[in-house]
Amino acid sequence: MITQLCLWYLKILEATCRIEVVGLETLRGGMMGGFWHEDRLALNLLLRRVSELGLQPSILVTADPRGDVIEKVVRNCRGRALRISYQPGAALASARKLTIFFKNDREMLGLAMDGPLGPRHQPKRLPFMMGAKAACDFRGIRVDYSHKLRLKSRWDRYVIPLPFSSIRLKIHD
Repeated sequence: MITQLCLWYLKILEATCRIEVVGLETLRGGMMGGFWHEDRLALNLLLRRVSELGLQPSILVTADPRGDVIEKVVRNCRGRALRISYQPGAALASARKLTIFFKNDREMLGLAMDGPLGPRHQPKRLPFMMGAKAACDFRGIRVDYSHKLRLKSRWDRYVIPLPFSSIRLKIHD
């Protein structure tokens, strides 16, 4: 039910919003993109555009049941969800396994720098460990909205873009 609601809402956003992606041409396989967890919904709008470049976008998603909805939405948006445990010992083992992932010139990995449980806007160690092990390029992804709802009761202050607004996704080198 929640998955269908998210997919329906993303279609409304695509039909009614002015969506601008800056820096899309800088993306290539074998790199990692980081974003804040609060922008998770809007990042789904980027997945289709990345796949149209001939790349295979993948998103790191928590292995616990909270990640089930995200996995289904990501899959529907032409991405792939890589389910990993964020427990301290398991996260390190996952990071080592994922370094092989960056050797493929079509794969691109996205991850919430402060996810899955925060604290907000404080990057976790996992992205840095993975980047160091794989020696891959990193791109930061910033999302700006002209009109949005912010769920202040959540740890990440999750953002829901509103229809008929502008959404700007900027990919930083």
